[in-house]
Amino acid sequence: MEKISKEKKWIILSIIFSLAIIFIILYLTIDKDTFLLYLSQIKPMFLLLGILSHVLSWFFWGVRISFMSKMSKPSCKVGVRDGVQIAIANTFLAAVTPSMAGGEPVRIHLLSRRGLGSGCATAVVLSERIFDAILILVLVPFAVIVFQSMIGNNIVKFGLLVGLMLFVAGIVLFAYAVVHPGKVKKFLIGLDRLFEKVLPSVRKKFDTTVVLDKIDEFANEFRRGAEFIFRMRNIKGVFVIFLVTALYWVAEFAVASFVLMGLNYDPIWVQSFAAQILLLIVIMIPLTPGSSGLAEGFSGLLYSTIVTKSLLGVFIFIWRFITFHLNIIVGGLFQYKVFKSVLPKNKK
Repeated sequence: MEKISKEKKWIILSIIFSLAIIFIILYLTIDKDTFLLYLSQIKPMFLLLGILSHVLSWFFWGVRISFMSKMSKPSCKVGVRDGVQIAIANTFLAAVTPSMAGGEPVRIHLLSRRGLGSGCATAVVLSERIFDAILILVLVPFAVIVFQSMIGNNIVKFGLLVGLMLFVAGIVLFAYAVVHPGKVKKFLIGLDRLFEKVLPSVRKKFDTTVVLDKIDEFANEFRRGAEFIFRMRNIKGVFVIFLVTALYWVAEFAVASFVLMGLNYDPIWVQSFAAQILLLIVIMIPLTPGSSGLAEGFSGLLYSTIVTKSLLGVFIFIWRFITFHLNIIVGGLFQYKVFKSVLPKNKK
């Protein structure tokens, strides 16, 4: 019951943060032109395309999970359908935890249950973040060029700086773990000993030998899985992953332009893509559940330079509903269905 209550708390906080900022933007931007020029001439077909584009991103994500799982452990049986199910199930906790970090344990758990083992599953999930980070970092110069005038804003500059630092730190830590698995093992053992000192009564209930063996097994599996993914002779596989990663982000970035067309406005593809690249860097800052509120506020700053004021609030509301609130709804329902089928039932 405690776990359910905690999840409910995060859901409520995520929705409150998100809607609060959206309502503020709506209050500051809605005028008569909002109704006369945009809402009265809304085009549902393009809004539907926006939803379909978001759903398509789940498919590409599932393809990537399946492909990387087979690269890390060729004997595993994680098909595209399994990958899509895991991708959708993870969106719920990702949407209600800071930096969207809650989705990772879900993917690791489900991949482990499908025969990957905890180490290989962790290698796959962390590698996904690395591929995303590398692609986004490569595109950052393009986004900065498009938004040169906005970079002068101190809030934007601070957000980008912190986000970039987190991005780079993540890549460095992952590379270090792959190159020096022994030191990672020592670190994990140190945590185990610290836990024993801080909570000795709880720690005595566990067999230290078993814990250390698990740590050793995890470290070995993690490196083996990471090496399978990034080894040089697997360069074609790495290229395919980058391609699927690019398709995933194109589908996700296209949602905003489809929403603009649905609101009878120019899709501004290039500027919109650039805005979302910068936004991705900022929402890595772990301040609010699912970066709710932060994403709406920062996107409002960016899109205010390329979208007319009368449309800004309505646009952000619909766009965030598709890319964020829909994740909570669909991901929550799907995760319940998936976990109900893969987790053992509690014995009374």
